[in-house]
Amino acid sequence: MVSNLVLLRHGRTALAGRYVGATDIELDAAGIEQVRSLRPVLAGEDFDRILCSPMHRCRQTAELLGLDVTLVDDLREIDFGLWETRNIAEIEESDPENLRRWIEDPAGFCFPGGECRQDFIDRLERFNLSLQRLQGEKALIISHAGVIRHLICVLLGLSFESYLLFEIREARLTTVNCFSQGGVLTGLNREGLR
Repeated sequence: MVSNLVLLRHGRTALAGRYVGATDIELDAAGIEQVRSLRPVLAGEDFDRILCSPMHRCRQTAELLGLDVTLVDDLREIDFGLWETRNIAEIEESDPENLRRWIEDPAGFCFPGGECRQDFIDRLERFNLSLQRLQGEKALIISHAGVIRHLICVLLGLSFESYLLFEIREARLTTVNCFSQGGVLTGLNREGLR
């Protein structure tokens, strides 16, 4: 049976363009408007489940859409530790050695004072096991760019190193049809579902 997944990244925050994982911030004015523009798009959709990261920016996205959600801790973004709220230029200046290590070995990297990438991947694989029970259901998942990128890889059977192939825009919809043999990406960064 086909399960239909709709993956939604939260709206924009004031820290757009910076590494934000565990920092629990709200949407900015532009992010609120981005999400409000989705209301008519999702109004007629009948989801069997709506699953959401517990981070404030995702919960706020759901609230603006008028959705009742189930919070799922495994849908949190990776914790960037000491790199939280910094951009790449700031990290390159303050921590070039760890940045080099991340580039050379992304799979084995642990963010300084934060989460190891393998622990993040283990969380997403655990979440994927729960998705496999959605026989024939339609689910909306509200989460973060890194989570959605990695979930696409899991669902399509790609290596986790392929995650950077997917740009995930704020307040946009990505759709995947899941079959027993694997997933099919049916839309990326969509403004609508039709």
